[in-house]
Amino acid sequence: MEKLFLFDTSNLVYRSFFGFSGRHLVNSKGEITSGIFGAMRTVIRLYKDFKFENAVFCLDGPRERTKRYSIYANYKINREKAPEDLKLQVKRTVNLLREAGIECVEIPGYESDDIISILVNRYFGKYSIYIVSGDKDLLQLLKFPEVRVISFSPSKSDYEVKDRNSFIVENGFEPEYIVDYLALLGDKVDNIPGAKGIGEKTSALLIQKYKTIENIYSNLDEIEGRVKEKLIQSREDVFLSKQLVTLFNDAQIDIPITRFSLSNFSKPKVVELLKEYEFKSILNEIMSETQLKVSTRSNGELSLFSEPSVSLDNIARHNNYKLITRKSELEELYGEILSKGYVCIDIETDEKHFMECKIVGIAISIEEGIGYYIPILHSVAKDIYGDIMDFIIKVCEDERIKKIGHNIKFEYVILKRYGVTVRNIFFDTMIASYTIRPELTQHNLDRLAEEYLNYKKFKYEEVTRKKESIFNTLLNANIEDVVNYACEDADITLRLYNFFSNKLEENEKLKKLFYEIEMPLVEVLGEMEYNGIKVDVEYLKNLSKELDLEINRVSSKIFDLAGENFNVNSPKQISYILFDKLKLNPVKKTKTGYSTDEEVLEELLGEHEIVEQILKYRTLTKLKTTYVDELPNLLIKSTGRVHTSFNQTITATGRLSSSNPNLQNIPVRDGLGKKIRLAFIANEGNLLGSFDYSQIELRVLAHFSGDPLLIEHFIENRDIHSETAMKVLHIKPEDMNSTYRRIGKIINFGIVYGISPYGLSKQLGVSIQEASDIIQKYFETYKGIKEYIFRVLEFVSKKGYVETMFGRIRRIPELVNKKFDENKLNFGKSERIAINTPIQGTAAEIVKISMNKLYNAIKNTSVKLLLQVHDEIIVELPEKEEENYSTMIKTILEKSVDLKVPLLVEYRFGKSWGELEK
Repeated sequence: MEKLFLFDTSNLVYRSFFGFSGRHLVNSKGEITSGIFGAMRTVIRLYKDFKFENAVFCLDGPRERTKRYSIYANYKINREKAPEDLKLQVKRTVNLLREAGIECVEIPGYESDDIISILVNRYFGKYSIYIVSGDKDLLQLLKFPEVRVISFSPSKSDYEVKDRNSFIVENGFEPEYIVDYLALLGDKVDNIPGAKGIGEKTSALLIQKYKTIENIYSNLDEIEGRVKEKLIQSREDVFLSKQLVTLFNDAQIDIPITRFSLSNFSKPKVVELLKEYEFKSILNEIMSETQLKVSTRSNGELSLFSEPSVSLDNIARHNNYKLITRKSELEELYGEILSKGYVCIDIETDEKHFMECKIVGIAISIEEGIGYYIPILHSVAKDIYGDIMDFIIKVCEDERIKKIGHNIKFEYVILKRYGVTVRNIFFDTMIASYTIRPELTQHNLDRLAEEYLNYKKFKYEEVTRKKESIFNTLLNANIEDVVNYACEDADITLRLYNFFSNKLEENEKLKKLFYEIEMPLVEVLGEMEYNGIKVDVEYLKNLSKELDLEINRVSSKIFDLAGENFNVNSPKQISYILFDKLKLNPVKKTKTGYSTDEEVLEELLGEHEIVEQILKYRTLTKLKTTYVDELPNLLIKSTGRVHTSFNQTITATGRLSSSNPNLQNIPVRDGLGKKIRLAFIANEGNLLGSFDYSQIELRVLAHFSGDPLLIEHFIENRDIHSETAMKVLHIKPEDMNSTYRRIGKIINFGIVYGISPYGLSKQLGVSIQEASDIIQKYFETYKGIKEYIFRVLEFVSKKGYVETMFGRIRRIPELVNKKFDENKLNFGKSERIAINTPIQGTAAEIVKISMNKLYNAIKNTSVKLLLQVHDEIIVELPEKEEENYSTMIKTILEKSVDLKVPLLVEYRFGKSWGELEK
């Protein structure tokens, strides 16, 4: 049978919209497009996976006029109104589908679930039917053998396909009885009452035994205790609930079905809308599927033309990409570069680690559409290898020539290994994209070419792994293909430079942020990556053995507490032990059973000793595998050091991150975290120095808020956490101790992160009301902070973004036109992002400015910058020279930026990172 796909359209857009919450996609007009983009992406993905021939998109009728309101006037009364942005995106998605000639059905009085039910009842047996929705009410339609339900995980892009059999295996009863199960369970979101006090587990057991609620109530004599009492008390609500969750099937309206293919979306009006929403990647995908290619004319206008995918050979004919093989060509090219005053560079390597790889060749572009490939390891270069290296040194070390690249830090580090210093690093297109649109999740060259130039680049694999043979690397591939591929990278980077440099001119703050903070940092981070840090491998081997013993000890304790041995690494087996055997209350259910993730286990702490031991086991095994056992594998043999990668374009707040290894994830307050940091050591005759900003985010908060009391505390160098504890908790100075100080610290940093009363109650172990009172008292004490928070929220409601002290922007368009009540401080995720971003982002920028200034001060000394983790900077310097440099470094860092309060940097020296802790 042909496939018929039935889409719950609102559910599709809602899922996409809220999936991007906090990092929404926004077009150049400032309009949120996340819901439309996600819905389109889902439809295209499912079409490619299933190749369905027919589709209907179903819509809710006006909420207040659906038939269920005549059954129960309070139906969905608690549900918050959808944000205006979300409503607009549903409307625009429907408009896009209708322009594509795809049926979107709305029937007055019916919800989309009911329309799907009508279609299923009408067409089962004629089509193989797939329902796309996360709504559990639709699972009742799995009673038809021809029906499948596709649902997406809320936090992931994976989807699950359910049929009648898989439903029975998972639930223990047939899908036709899910209406009875849902009638017992109720639904707070839709205000469906259900049986009060009866949860998922009990409801499932009742349905497994009795099938229907009618049968349950006919056999109440068999049911005992509290369950029976609750059923009796909730009888009317349960039968009402069954009416509400049962899907209708009584409409006599003829509903047409659309013949579906991606060619629906290649119509001129649809293409125009996709361009308006700036969905270049989707447009390219559609055109690729329909044998249309999206390219870029020299003037940057989008053009569509019928043509099979363009081959590498065709690209070579369309562009002037040239292989350099003569000394005279190098000399001529150097002259052209000097006359231009800039050069775009892209290095191709043999894929090894940046501290071990070899340069295969270098691509250069100084004019759009023109590229030069300079071979190094290719056989054609052997006669002029010396001339090539002289050319590279002249170009890279000439201060007069501005260097442009995409992730140019990579080029800097590799060329430094070859004895070449890249000077005048001027522009990085990856960092420019990040500066302009930090909400983008990727800033790689392929993505940016599609996003901004409507250009689909050729992949590395297309050059190195052709069908007729497998090459593995560029060095073994056809040289003409390598020239085209490498030159295209340089050419596209130059095009992006022209685009982004113009965009930065439109915003003076972002321009200054980019050129004065972010770009100077590239060389600093490049030096840090090149320097690396020494690791004590023998120490790690011994620590690994020590952890093995501790893991075995914890495992034995877990088995004793459980009363049996089991696989502690298996979530399923842990779930059985906790919830089936030990009868702990489940917190969260997933498609495979009750969740045992860290959040759940934290909730269960205190209910049974085994929970604490399982958390301890997971921490031990994770740190052992991630760091203790892995660090020796990351060691570079030629240097004897670990060279982490510092990422400048990952976090939305502007903070640096690191990878291979990720140093940010080593626990700070954990004893094992300190043991791991003891493995990072100084070279013989050297020391490590830690320079750590004290409470930098709270100091930034004092600057932004202007709160006189908070400013006074910092100017007088008081302990801010103790001061907060005394004032908010009414603690006398003589009674102050480390416990109260810890509570004060939780409160201070909780406020910075926009903590809710619930969140604070969890951290302090108090009731929500007590936590609410603490927050209220905090704002009474520090009135300026409360005023600052609402200034930020008022700003974001008007502008759709927040900004740091140095102009970094983070868009939060879902808060536009939102009203905020100063008396209600229970903020959602987006509000917390708005409150925290200016503070955390400014703190990150202060650290970056300090790193730039420090690097320039120590460039020609024996001090080396090694690491930057959170608010800490690690240096290495010769023993007995710490006194010569400590005051200088501390002064540079503390005076790097002027705030209303002083910045404070604390420093320590030792033979290992672990020794530098307070």
